[in-house]
Amino acid sequence: MKARSLFSFATLILAGCSSSGSYIATHDVNGCELVYGQRIVDECGSNHYYDYRLQTLTEAAEKVGYILNHDIVGGTGAASDAYPMMAHSITITPKEGEFFASGQSEMSPQNVAKLQHFIEDYLRTLDTNHNVLVLGHTDAVGKESSNKSLSAKRARYVSDLIYTASRGKVSSWSYGMGESVPIAPNYTKEGQGQNRRIEIVDIFNNSESRNMDKEQLFAIIQFKQAQLVVNEKWKNLTDPTKVAKTQTKTKRKKVTYKDKNPLKLKGKLFKQDDAAHSIATYLGPYHADSWFNLMPTAVASNLDIESCPMIERPTQSDSNGKKGKVGNSFPALFSTSWNTMPQKGETVVVLRPVQVEKDFIASEDPTLSFITDYQPNKNTADYSYDMYVQTAPGDNALLYRIFPKDPEAPLVCADLIFRTTGENKTKYMAVYYKSQGQLYQKNLTLQLSL
Repeated sequence: MKARSLFSFATLILAGCSSSGSYIATHDVNGCELVYGQRIVDECGSNHYYDYRLQTLTEAAEKVGYILNHDIVGGTGAASDAYPMMAHSITITPKEGEFFASGQSEMSPQNVAKLQHFIEDYLRTLDTNHNVLVLGHTDAVGKESSNKSLSAKRARYVSDLIYTASRGKVSSWSYGMGESVPIAPNYTKEGQGQNRRIEIVDIFNNSESRNMDKEQLFAIIQFKQAQLVVNEKWKNLTDPTKVAKTQTKTKRKKVTYKDKNPLKLKGKLFKQDDAAHSIATYLGPYHADSWFNLMPTAVASNLDIESCPMIERPTQSDSNGKKGKVGNSFPALFSTSWNTMPQKGETVVVLRPVQVEKDFIASEDPTLSFITDYQPNKNTADYSYDMYVQTAPGDNALLYRIFPKDPEAPLVCADLIFRTTGENKTKYMAVYYKSQGQLYQKNLTLQLSL
């Protein structure tokens, strides 16, 4: 059968129909004939699919004025023999201008229109059940934490466009890489522009389900981070070649921070990526439209579920203030009390009352108490704080996020994940607090009090 042009690929891979709505029995992918429903990678091989996609997307990028670079994730023993490539990654940047204005996480209408045209071609040639992961990158100007957050919002924005364009047929994920992986020097304007980029990863999915396990997605991210050679000098905003050779380097004294918070939780310095990863892993898939003001509403799946210190502190609670019936609440979450295992000399944490109804709405605002230097005969809390509460659903789990109503409290917030199936221990808990201007995190396990 004579090969058609690359853009004559008539089947909407995910919808499975032509523009007229009728099913097509066979179609040609750059010389490889497929029966509808067959996967390109399965029948034609990953190399054929890669070549086909690269040529198609290069032409698509040229049409809208993008510079396209590409990369292979895996391919040398990193995946199974059946799938020698784990993913195909492309990076796009406009030849003129930039996708996002400085500090912004939404595009102008003109930029959106161009990107939508490119996304149409991207989806039209995407293999069946493949997932899409959007990685956001920034330059090194500004605070690292702010760049991380901004890159996550930009990635989520593009991921939403992909999900919408596919009419919900493609599992689209997002992750913010921040300034951690520069591809050009940050000490030049040109280099900064190159580092402000969007990376779209076509993840090869060999399962029957279109949804991939989150651990597989995180493995792709880790592989991507390890695969890219990072020039540490590029992270600097000052050109190291312009520093005088005679300049004497002053050794800075290493600063050691001591946890002097009165709660005596003995935590560790906060790591933004680790906290977000833990919440995403323990919570599982969620319905983003039910997240209220925890994060911007999104229809695509997000791997950057920010921990509570990274979002704006609420001024009111999401609880309805109505104590319902036991049968309307999740098991073990009907006005119950939870605490850490008491250990002599340690801080005991007590949370009560916890009540969440089956619509994932909290009925009461809880109190979080701390008994420092616990002794068997000591039952009085040294510190107690009334808390605002926010909740969100996950996979047989719920996120229970609390903030002290007193803005002067030495406690910043806490993230808890409860199982909705009645277990008597928390699935995850992290308490965040400050000491000497530094943000700390203490991971704990609460058990149901009897």
